[in-house]
Amino acid sequence: MTEAPKPFLREANFPEDFGAILEVSRKAFQLDPALMFWGNVKEISPTGLTEEDDKRLLTFLSFLLRCCIDLKARITVVVHTDEEGAEKIVSAAYWMPPKKRIQVHHVRRLIRAGVVPLFRAWGFTGFDRLNAQHIDVAHKAFQDAFKKHGFKSSAVDNTAWHLSLVMTDPEYQGRGFLSMIVREQFEFDSDGIYLLEATTSNSRDRYAHLGFEVHQPYMLGRGKASADGLPAKGAAATGIEISPMIRSGLRMGSGGNIQQEIVSSSEHYYPTTSTTNHSFIFQMDSFTIIKPTQLPTDAEGGGTSGSGGYCVIFAKDVPADAEGGGTSGSGGYCVVFNKDIPADFEGGGTSGSGGYCTIA
Repeated sequence: MTEAPKPFLREANFPEDFGAILEVSRKAFQLDPALMFWGNVKEISPTGLTEEDDKRLLTFLSFLLRCCIDLKARITVVVHTDEEGAEKIVSAAYWMPPKKRIQVHHVRRLIRAGVVPLFRAWGFTGFDRLNAQHIDVAHKAFQDAFKKHGFKSSAVDNTAWHLSLVMTDPEYQGRGFLSMIVREQFEFDSDGIYLLEATTSNSRDRYAHLGFEVHQPYMLGRGKASADGLPAKGAAATGIEISPMIRSGLRMGSGGNIQQEIVSSSEHYYPTTSTTNHSFIFQMDSFTIIKPTQLPTDAEGGGTSGSGGYCVIFAKDVPADAEGGGTSGSGGYCVVFNKDIPADFEGGGTSGSGGYCTIA
């Protein structure tokens, strides 16, 4: 018997893949607590959603997919091939690029995507739960995290990718397709910043394993829904825990060009938290004063990692004789040069458990 080919990943083709992706999402999100709350699901049967609730779910998923296609999101799929050579899409992800977001004032785009049927299916309550109680809250959590680390709030939409949806057919779960599809995107844009909202503890933990970190979790539907997204009252109405998560491809020891600009100069910052093998530049307190920018092609930055790693970052217009470097023990350190640095400037630092960064 000939062994079936290994699953492979590719970018989706439309309109050919639309129906297959939609069916995978319908199966994967049948009992997602957030989606049941948005869709005002009252109860579920032993076999899942009622026929009417299933139609409402499909209406929303179709709307979301059409919006992503219209906005030219990067949509990737994992294809499984059986022993007879038949191919089947079993996993998919919608990666919304920087500066591409679904906006309520884009009326024509929303109408093209099917917002009218969705409003009929969900009503005002569903839209309020999705937008005011979820999207707006998650967006603020991301803005707060960005501002805390020295970025403008607009960077949330202008510099980061947003994982709008990722799913695997339940029949094919547990085979590593989520990791496969996420890691491929990280290779596609290794310097990217990525945002998502985990709606279950299981998905949150899996994303954490892939390098995402939680920022300002919140309870969706507190006082109205239980943890599974169904209507509840009293102590049972805990709501659904939503975890906004961020992952940056710019990390200690990345070894590649790092495009950064120092926001403040002539100051020293001494963080209280330590760096680790899993610390990302965006997450590290050492780097709360840097933000992305464009560098000249001859700007270079690199680093290697041990227990803490080290990193050298060059900003634009650095004199040719400016140098910087660092080694690490348990925490590591970093030397960062800003533009227009005097030739005789030197900066450095060593760290124990906390580390620090010297900035010109």
